[in-house]
Amino acid sequence: MKNLNALLEQYKTLSIAKEIRDEESVKMYLIRPMIEKVWGYDWGAGAVHYKTEVELPQIGSKVNHSRCDFLLKTASFDVVIEAKAAGESVDDPKHIAETASYVLNLHAEIGILTNGKVWCFFLADDKNVMEKTPFKRIEFDKITDDEKKFFLILKRPGNDLEKIRAEYEEGRKKAKEQELLEKIENIIIEKRKTISIEAKKEIIKIVEPDCTQVSAQKLAYYENFFGAALMGIAEREKNKYRKEVEEEMSRYVNRIETEELAIFNMVLGLLADEYDTSLIKMSDFDSGILAKIHFNGPNSGQPILWISGKIVNNKYRFDGVCFPLPNGRQGELIPLLNPTDILNLRNKIREEARISFVGPRFKNAKITESNSVSSEPESATETN
Repeated sequence: MKNLNALLEQYKTLSIAKEIRDEESVKMYLIRPMIEKVWGYDWGAGAVHYKTEVELPQIGSKVNHSRCDFLLKTASFDVVIEAKAAGESVDDPKHIAETASYVLNLHAEIGILTNGKVWCFFLADDKNVMEKTPFKRIEFDKITDDEKKFFLILKRPGNDLEKIRAEYEEGRKKAKEQELLEKIENIIIEKRKTISIEAKKEIIKIVEPDCTQVSAQKLAYYENFFGAALMGIAEREKNKYRKEVEEEMSRYVNRIETEELAIFNMVLGLLADEYDTSLIKMSDFDSGILAKIHFNGPNSGQPILWISGKIVNNKYRFDGVCFPLPNGRQGELIPLLNPTDILNLRNKIREEARISFVGPRFKNAKITESNSVSSEPESATETN
């Protein structure tokens, strides 16, 4: 714990002096000391791999290899650590997707994404697919004693994966409890929208302890107060839930963008050995839950494919993809369980790209949005 407290003090000092700014300073002043001094791993002993080259399966021959910032090999599990500059957000879907890609392809069990100030811990399943939501989020500026103890779980020899999974399960339990609490609150709010005559009389007696009998005149006098109180409560609750709705919509957008970006990057990789990836673009429809991947340039044709999703029970769910029909219209949905399943369709994607690159499949063909809220057609020659 002493070394961790020393690192936290160093963080405060360097933050005040604005020494922690770019990605390299985050690595040098915070991540490396965490690995060496707090977790006790010798930099040159083979357990710590810096800037590990990652060859993603979906990347074509013309695409540069990616580099994972840190790969920590403990006694019983591997950890990917991805660093970002202090000004970068660890909630950015593209940063999370990048970390997930390294976890998947380096067969790691844990992913850590940090900008030095905020440390997000992600857990992967037995197929090394990382969850998109961190099970633990720790901010150095307001770290608790329990959170300090959590950091020490990764201390050498690093054989406490079960403890980490226990933390994960505890996080899930708390999330379910919070969801239950919100349901109960909603029911209470609904019941408080009206007040019975008897309840009003009881309230008056509480407000006026000397009042033993509430007359019709007194009840009428208080009626305006009851009305104003109910309006005030309703306004406060409306503002509260408006904020919650906005936050939930933000989560929808983040989830949608994460799924779409993952598929888009895989498609780029599958086509990189034949096409300049700068010609390939992804565009969203107004509905926000349907996107298309297409060529953008003089030879633009119909989309290569559509990415489809739905909002079910107030949650976004990725459904799959659709390919164009011979007349250029949107074909039937091909269900996929998760974005990585798109790799099973690599030959079809290459075939559709060759057709689309030549130009429109059918003159004046229309693109439909059969799975979206909006149904306005787009021209087949549109380049976006």
